[in-house]
Amino acid sequence: METLVIRPVELGSAQYQKTLALRRAVLLEPFGIPLREACGDDDGAVHWAAFDGDSCVGCLLLIDRGGGTWQLRQMAVAPALQRGGIGRRLVLAAVEGAREAGGALLLAHAREPAVPFYEAVGFVTSGEPFEQVGLPHRRVVLALATQA
Repeated sequence: METLVIRPVELGSAQYQKTLALRRAVLLEPFGIPLREACGDDDGAVHWAAFDGDSCVGCLLLIDRGGGTWQLRQMAVAPALQRGGIGRRLVLAAVEGAREAGGALLLAHAREPAVPFYEAVGFVTSGEPFEQVGLPHRRVVLALATQA
């Protein structure tokens, strides 16, 4: 792998199109979710992406929900590269982005198998399991406020 670069990408750009292709392949098509349905938050989101050269190998959406709360959504890592640290680096970049924007809380709706991943980067589970897009999920949260 070349040097991994993690950065925000502009909505509608060629890099954004690459994130859409990855989201479609990893998150949507396997579960029968239409792309149109999955893009409802795209306009207001910060789109973070991990690039290995010209290839998008990971992405997520970071959305300002107001009141200091931000949400991570639609995190995807290329299947052949999962468990290699790309997801962790993406989440940590998004955490810093939300913190720099004045965020106090970061939340995500994690699929059950992904909960240990989020816990490993500091999130804690909150509330009862629930179903989303036909799959069991847990709400995970991370306090962003830094101690002065």
